[in-house]
Amino acid sequence: MRSRLLQFFLGGSLSLMAPAMAQAIVLPEAIQAEQAAWYEIFFGESGLEHVESTMALFSDEWYDSEHVPPATGGISMPDADMSPLEMAVALVDHHEGALPHARYRIGYRAQFAIVEDYTAPPLAYVEVMRFNLGPARHASVVADYGAENAAPVEEFGVGPHVVWRFLMGSVQGRLSDVFDAARGIIDDAQVQAMDCLGVPCMSLEDVEDSSDGWHTLVMDDDNTDARPAQVADLMAMRAMGSEYGEIVEGLDPVKPQLSLVISRNVTGQDDFTSALSHQGPLMDDAVSDQWLRRLQLSGHVEWSRRFIYRPGRQ
Repeated sequence: MRSRLLQFFLGGSLSLMAPAMAQAIVLPEAIQAEQAAWYEIFFGESGLEHVESTMALFSDEWYDSEHVPPATGGISMPDADMSPLEMAVALVDHHEGALPHARYRIGYRAQFAIVEDYTAPPLAYVEVMRFNLGPARHASVVADYGAENAAPVEEFGVGPHVVWRFLMGSVQGRLSDVFDAARGIIDDAQVQAMDCLGVPCMSLEDVEDSSDGWHTLVMDDDNTDARPAQVADLMAMRAMGSEYGEIVEGLDPVKPQLSLVISRNVTGQDDFTSALSHQGPLMDDAVSDQWLRRLQLSGHVEWSRRFIYRPGRQ
């Protein structure tokens, strides 16, 4: 059974339950058709292999992992409040295994459905590409210091470059339920040509935007050892203001409304995680795009932001 949501699409009777409502809202056929079209664009020609059961993603091992907060004994599941981006990255790291040197390229877009005065829970389309830079880091150490002075390549991280796609929505008290998911391996030839917000994804240099106009942000952020999934959540919440973001007109499932690159221990010798995001177009009269940057190094966190203004509006 490939997807619970796809069954609704094909059956022509998609209905989503609002948390505070006693009955389902049946969406008009035009909205159902649009949702089905987005689904087919996102998954149809991807060449990825669908997971047979999304429920299997949430095994006992998942709930015992470091990605999920400890159970509190309440009625909600421990992962009930995880945002779509945090959930997606955490699921990738859990099922693929953690890597000490990795880069993540994440694309996010949300699809809203408005029926009269009611806005149905949005659907989140999330793509996570994870690149293993461990072998490249090992080769760099060997070149600089000699093979005899380098740790075995296994200590730098072993595993393929992977891509996962998730379709998520809020259902019955769970903020980010997975309706469908698919996985694939990115071969070396493909990955060499991939771009991560202006830097080759396999580069051992940090991904950063060197343009003028960056301003330091004063943030209440003391999470100096945040994992990539937590960094994704922090960046998305700062960029979009809520777990799914606001309604943005003119979106399609091909171009993300939020693009995010997280680099973990890609450069230098210290524990260093950097994140850079681009968001646009924005529903703002003056600002068309927003860039955010978060640096996490040696017990210190630094945030900065850059706006791109519409012509004549700065």
